[in-house]
Amino acid sequence: MPGEPDAVVLSKVFTLSAIVEKETGLTAYDPQTERPLVDTPPQDAIGLMSGVTDDLRSRYSG
Repeated sequence: MPGEPDAVVLSKVFTLSAIVEKETGLTAYDPQTERPLVDTPPQDAIGLMSGVTDDLRSRYSG
């Protein structure tokens, strides 16, 4: 299914960022969506990551 590997990676990123936020009091910020990561719906992040992955593959034949 398209986007599935992206969903796995982003699930880990969201989990890790939540741990870092809890332990440090810092806020994870996503400059691509211009908002805190916690405010980024996972489907938005997955769509964005899938688009970037597709673009890079088309540019670099991968």
